[in-house]
Amino acid sequence: MAVRDAKTAWTRARAYAEGFGAGAGIVSPCVPIPLNGSAAAVVYAEENGDALASVLKQLDRLPLDEIVIVLGNASEPLLQTARSHSRATVVHLPEDVHPDIGRALGAKLAGADIVLAVDGLQPVSADKLARLLWAADGRLDVALNDRSPFLGTFRRRNELDRFHEFLNTTLNRPDLRMNTLASLPFALSRRALKTIGAAELSVPAKAHAKALLKGLAVGTAVSVHWRPALAAKGLPGREEIRLAAGDLAEAWQEAMSLRGARLHFPDGIRNRNAAGGTA
Repeated sequence: MAVRDAKTAWTRARAYAEGFGAGAGIVSPCVPIPLNGSAAAVVYAEENGDALASVLKQLDRLPLDEIVIVLGNASEPLLQTARSHSRATVVHLPEDVHPDIGRALGAKLAGADIVLAVDGLQPVSADKLARLLWAADGRLDVALNDRSPFLGTFRRRNELDRFHEFLNTTLNRPDLRMNTLASLPFALSRRALKTIGAAELSVPAKAHAKALLKGLAVGTAVSVHWRPALAAKGLPGREEIRLAAGDLAEAWQEAMSLRGARLHFPDGIRNRNAAGGTA
């Protein structure tokens, strides 16, 4: 019988793994997660070999068929860390690119049924990453990280989080709050990748809008205290805010091209019949 409850699936899988390990006389570090499809992880790594090693250590605990590491103009130590992983496909670009672009390239190269996107600088425990994989294995097309427990009330949030919460509201998904594909980690089904297009992940807000507009199943699956690289050092800089605003403008342009200028909001004030219905 299929198990639809994450807690039940987790309890049964862990009990099985612990029983098997006890019988075999071994202690396995793997996270037992039952998946129907294959899974891959994509990571864009920046100049921090220790962080990448920690990220890969957690990924090794998951039932992954592929790990794609994308590097941009990496130093020799970082290259060595990436290449030392026996199961990883390493893509070394001649110059640095924005991490979103690196992850989009990695997603395009991954051939698994589920693609997990993780940060190369902020390791996340395999237990939490597994919940994203489980959610994207026939339950959700887009499994997001719910950051809301860590951000407090709306007035305490920075401009970037407010932008994304406003985007979800305008697309009739206020339940998602500030959670979009601009936040890591997340997992995508193969259906989501085909519908959105891997290249669109280079502009996460636009990809997120497209996922909602195309009717994909989008929801949150885990809560990880992840912060964007610049925001982790303090408030996001003006250049980061400007770039985010541009990404969101693309998202709204995509939405309006599919649903009209008012999206799902009715116009109950103007009497358009007075202008012959043309305004």
